[in-house]
Amino acid sequence: LQNYTMKVVANCFDNTHGLDFGNMRVQELPIELIPHRIEPVYEINQLKQEVIDEMFAGKYDGISSVEWTDKPYRSYFGAFFFNDAHIVINCVLNSPDVPREVVKFVLYHELLHRDYHSHGKDFRSKEALFPGYEEHAAFLHTMGDDMDIKGW
Repeated sequence: LQNYTMKVVANCFDNTHGLDFGNMRVQELPIELIPHRIEPVYEINQLKQEVIDEMFAGKYDGISSVEWTDKPYRSYFGAFFFNDAHIVINCVLNSPDVPREVVKFVLYHELLHRDYHSHGKDFRSKEALFPGYEEHAAFLHTMGDDMDIKGW
């Protein structure tokens, strides 16, 4: 299941088609491919603080901001921008049909990138510490398959 995580959560960007997103190009996800409600229910900074409290004993400096994407996109659930320590989370996850802990898992993954630039062994060991790690990774993998999203 750890192998899925890289495919599921990692920044697997399609740079050939789509919209500009910061310094990357990603493809917008057509609404008709999303089988669940896109209905904002989560306040992203509140979730970030919950992850910091639960996984980092309440302190995790160096993250400039966290926000939802303006539209659903293909190829990633979250992205960490190393140039300014900014995190974006795909708004396709901001739904009552996506468990809160799954969104927090994606946030945790992206927060780890502050200290780890790749998905190496140390990164994977830290990532697996998130409670319910395998269940959340499996949910994301299934969700990507349900939307016929390649690379998730």
